[in-house]
Amino acid sequence: MIFIAALSIGVGILGVEQAGLLITLVTFGALTAYILLNVAVVNHFMVRGKSRRFFLHLVSPIVGTGILLFALWSANPHAKILGICWLAVGLVVAAYFKASGRSMEQSDL
Repeated sequence: MIFIAALSIGVGILGVEQAGLLITLVTFGALTAYILLNVAVVNHFMVRGKSRRFFLHLVSPIVGTGILLFALWSANPHAKILGICWLAVGLVVAAYFKASGRSMEQSDL
C-alpha cells in the first residue's frame, strides 16, 4: 500500500504536464476494472453457480463488456500501452504470490 501511494505521488508530480494522459490512464483503469467485474459475474453465477437467470447473469454482463470494450478501444494509445503494462505487472505479482503460496489479500501495512 505504501508502494502504491509513493508511486501515485511520483506519477502525479512528474505527470503534471501530461494531465490529459493521466486522466485517460485513470479512465483506462476504471473501464478495465468494470470489464473484469463483468467477467467475474459470468464466472461466479453462470459457471460456478449454474444460474438460470440468463439475462441478468450472462446477457447483461456481455452487453456491458461490449460497450466498455468499445470505449476502451477509443482511448489514447499511450494510455492503452501503459495500462496494459500495468495490468501485466499486476498479473506477474499475482502469479508470484500464488506460486509461492502467499496470500494475495491486502496486508495491514
